[in-house]
Amino acid sequence: MVSIKFRTIDDFRKAGVAASLVSGIHSGNAGDVLYSLPAVRSLGIRHLILNVYRDPNPLRHLTEENARQLAPLLLAQDYLDRVTLVSAGVPLESVDPECIDVDYVLDRFRNQDALHIHLMHAHAQAMHAEIEANAPFLQVPAGEFEAGEVVLALTPRYRILTDEFLRDLMLYFDDILILAIPGEWRSLAGIPGRIRKCADYLEMAQVIQKARVFIGNPGLAAAIAEGLKAPRVIDLPIEPCNAFPIGPKGYVLPAGRAEFVAIVHRLCGDRPRLASLYSDLLRALASQTSGSSEPRHETEAGALSLIGAVDAAHITLEGGGWTRLSAEENGVFLHPGPQENAPARALFDGLRLEGHNCFQADLCVDHPESAPVRFQFHLRDENGVTINESTKDVAPMTPVRWQVTFPRNFSTASVELLTSMAPGSQTPNFAWAWVRNPQLRVI
Repeated sequence: MVSIKFRTIDDFRKAGVAASLVSGIHSGNAGDVLYSLPAVRSLGIRHLILNVYRDPNPLRHLTEENARQLAPLLLAQDYLDRVTLVSAGVPLESVDPECIDVDYVLDRFRNQDALHIHLMHAHAQAMHAEIEANAPFLQVPAGEFEAGEVVLALTPRYRILTDEFLRDLMLYFDDILILAIPGEWRSLAGIPGRIRKCADYLEMAQVIQKARVFIGNPGLAAAIAEGLKAPRVIDLPIEPCNAFPIGPKGYVLPAGRAEFVAIVHRLCGDRPRLASLYSDLLRALASQTSGSSEPRHETEAGALSLIGAVDAAHITLEGGGWTRLSAEENGVFLHPGPQENAPARALFDGLRLEGHNCFQADLCVDHPESAPVRFQFHLRDENGVTINESTKDVAPMTPVRWQVTFPRNFSTASVELLTSMAPGSQTPNFAWAWVRNPQLRVI
């Protein structure tokens, strides 16, 4: 008989907790855990078990550090008495609860259509729980610190509006507190504000709770804002999204200044300072003729973006693991597979160069535990003859701006981007390789 062995990492409980409590186990991301809480409360689960688990899929993992930072926030809820950190080494969505001696396996939300319905409802449907999605599911004590009137939290993923547009919006505010982790600070470059690194997610929730408005995109901070039902404006990706504002004070970040100004005034107009800001913004809008029509993806003048501007029929993706285009990241994800497999590959065919003589992109390996990744660039003419090729080895968490120049005397060509593990790299685990903002330029 096959059994799953759990290793207990740590156990946190409130004083005087009964020995036997209704239990539930979850091995999803920290945000997934938070979105399970309406179902947890409805089912009477008082002992939440977090299964520290790293899936090869880069979009699914719960690290021990994240679980430890999550525990204080969970224990701040009056409907939870105990949080236990364990490690099983496997996901649990197909496991019978009785086989692992728990009452509920919350991972079963993954058996629902979790890409097209909100994560709160996916958990509720999987557990046959009745929830009230419009009501807060997080409560936190007031923090003894100063918070910004605007709290901002942006990640590189799950977005549609450009960094430039968001930086422009943030220039209207005087008091911005930025929540970020070091690997995501590039998303916040150029935004004036104080960067705060919170001790844990309880403190992050206290910061968000004290803010007049939270602005962000789907991620842990946005899940906390949703749980508090704090005034929140969320940038959503164009792809199917399973985490979006529900209930009072929740808005989708619009693509125009006028709509954004109206939302800010609706949420914060009772504050004299922000009411004055609203008047200033209206005057600024009146002086701009194109204030509500910014493009969602901007490219440098004279450049041809390979994401969005190239017909999908002329793009081929294959090899590696989870190779895909991402509109919200303006990039292509090229996670390499094992050395014996074909490289992860993206081919952009039938490009009209029209004088462009430089390829430019931002390269990054987004996971700190990855080995170095080798990126390759091939430019071929319409007959398949190589015009130029180049390679670049990139270490994890070390973004690189890559430029490759080539002759001008070609009219039609194809660009091929590939990734493989750099020489000496032993495993492709966590090789979250991105080619962001790929474009052809004239220099």
